Amino acid sequence: MRFFTGWSGGNHAGAEWIAAEGVITETTPSDFRRWIQENPSYDGISVTIFLDSPGGNLRGGLELGLLFRERRFNTAVGRTVPMTGVDKNPSETQTQTTQGGHCVSACAYAFLGGHNRSAATGEIGFHQFYTERALKDALTPTFNATDLSQTQTTVGIIALYLKELSVDPEVLFLASAQEPGGMAFPTLTEMRRLKIVNWRDQPIAEPWRIEPAGAGAVVVTRIEMDALTEVRIALHCRRSSPDIIVLRGAWTYPNPKNLGVGGPNAGQRLSVELRQSIFSSSLVIGNRAVRTHPGVSGLIEARVDDDGTHRIAFAISSAEYRRGLAEGFAIEIELPGYLGYGRTFTPPIAGLSERMNIALRSCV
Repeated sequence: MRFFTGWSGGNHAGAEWIAAEGVITETTPSDFRRWIQENPSYDGISVTIFLDSPGGNLRGGLELGLLFRERRFNTAVGRTVPMTGVDKNPSETQTQTTQGGHCVSACAYAFLGGHNRSAATGEIGFHQFYTERALKDALTPTFNATDLSQTQTTVGIIALYLKELSVDPEVLFLASAQEPGGMAFPTLTEMRRLKIVNWRDQPIAEPWRIEPAGAGAVVVTRIEMDALTEVRIALHCRRSSPDIIVLRGAWTYPNPKNLGVGGPNAGQRLSVELRQSIFSSSLVIGNRAVRTHPGVSGLIEARVDDDGTHRIAFAISSAEYRRGLAEGFAIEIELPGYLGYGRTFTPPIAGLSERMNIALRSCV
C-alpha cells in the first residue's frame, strides 16, 4: 500500500486528503507511521483517508485501523485520480479528484478505524479469514490443534477490535458466513445498522431537559453533529437580570490544537491565542443575525479553552427569545484560519418553551 496527498486545488476544508491504495502487508502500519513523520502537517489533523485496496494481511489491516483511530483520521472509499480538463496550477501541482473504489478484506477492517466513516453500497467487503493452503485445496486435511488455537485467537482479536471501535460484532458473523473466496458487501442500510459507517447528513439532537445549576436551573440539549463534533446548548436567566435570557453554546472541533491551513503539505499549528483571534460567531433568530462576534453588545463570553473547547454566550431579551421560539434559533460559527471552516448549530424548538417556563422561575 502506498500513501500520498490528494488535493482538489481548493483552499477549503476537505480540499486535501490522504490517499491509501494497494495491498496491505505486515509492514503497511510502519510504512504509514513513516509517511506521517515525513508529512508532519497531517499528524493529528482531522483529515479524510480515501482507501482503495483489495485487502491483504489481516494483522496489518487491524494495526492500520488502530493508527487511524489514534490519530483521529476519517475514512472513506475511493481512488485518487488526476482531475481531467483542468490545467496544473502555478505551483505545478496536479489537481485531483476521487472516483469509486473498493475496500475489502483486511482493508475493510482498517476502514473501521476511522472516526467519521463514509462508504456506499458495494464499496466495503468482508469475508472469512483463511490460510493460502486451505484456499488452494479446501478438501485437503490440514486442520490440527494448532490451527484450532490460532483460529480462536484470531476470532478473539477481531471481536476485541470491533468492540474497541464501537462497531457491531455482527460484522464478524457476516464475514464468517461467507464461503472461502466469497465476499459480503453490506448495503448502506446494513452498514449504518452495524455502525460500519457513522457519517450522517443530519445532526441528532436530544430532547430539552432541566438541570440544576447552583441555586437555579438551566435548560439544556446536546446536539451530535457527527462522530467528532458535539455541541451543548443551554438557556437560563440570571438573578441579577431576570428579564435577560442567556444562551450558551459549547463544543469541540476535531483536533482543535492542530488546524490545517493551506494547500498540499502546508499545515500550521495554531496556538490558543491565535485560535481565539480567528474564532467568530453569530446568533441568528429566524433569518436575521441579531448578534455578531467579535465586538458586539450582548456578547457575554467567547473563548477557546486550553483543551480546545469553544464557548460562546449571548444575552438576549425576552422579546428576542419569544421570536426565537416562533422562528428558530441558530448559532453560526466560523474559523477563517481553518480554510473557511464553518458550522451552524440549530437547537430544536420542540419542548423548549414548557421547560424554559419552569427554569425561568429559578434563575441562576
